[in-house]
Amino acid sequence: MGAAVSALTVSAGNAAEARSLRRHCTGLKIFATLAGLLFAYSAVIQLNDPDPIRWFSLYAAAAVLSATSVFVSIPRSLFVGLALVAGLWATTLLPSVLSVRSFTGSEEERELAGLIFVVVTSVALWLSGVRRGGAQADRSPLSGDT
Repeated sequence: MGAAVSALTVSAGNAAEARSLRRHCTGLKIFATLAGLLFAYSAVIQLNDPDPIRWFSLYAAAAVLSATSVFVSIPRSLFVGLALVAGLWATTLLPSVLSVRSFTGSEEERELAGLIFVVVTSVALWLSGVRRGGAQADRSPLSGDT
């Protein structure tokens, strides 16, 4: 009888863990989808910018990675690469933004905020499903093949 209760407890624990994992993955999918849509919108409005190519490219890459990660496995190195590019780019804007001493909503402040959002989103999607070892360690947790 004790073994049956123990097996039931383990089974119930696994079911609760599975429900928790499904909720976690659903939340990640919603986050990635919304981020992808926001980045796509940001890419489109950059077409009116004086230097549209680099901003459009950054936001389009973020949109594609975020939205695609919902459906297929994306190598985590792509998220890391995007975060590094946006992070390094942000460091070039930091001195001019910090020298003002008050935040006025200038173009450079908005650009910095966009770069920070790309970094945060990329890192969040990269870290969201880090697993230990094996071939799965470089796969996206959102694709469902975890």
